[in-house]
Amino acid sequence: MIIFKEKLIRSEIQRIRMPRGSKLLDIQIQDSEIMLWFLCDPNEECVNRVIQIIGTGNRIIADAGEYVATVVDGQFVWHFFDKGEINA
Repeated sequence: MIIFKEKLIRSEIQRIRMPRGSKLLDIQIQDSEIMLWFLCDPNEECVNRVIQIIGTGNRIIADAGEYVATVVDGQFVWHFFDKGEINA
């Protein structure tokens, strides 16, 4: 098992390539970038993981996913949700 990190973009929905079964650990700002840390087995097949970002004050849809973290980004506060894996 290895901990990797991936840069996230400031977009409502995004797909991140990572090994199947990866465990999302944390999301924080590093050097002005939003970074996601995850624990994975790099030998597993890669899949897309869907991450939803919802800003404070915005409506949350019923299927937002599992809460991961909240990040303060200057004047913005982002809340990150894991919508799970989808095949490539």
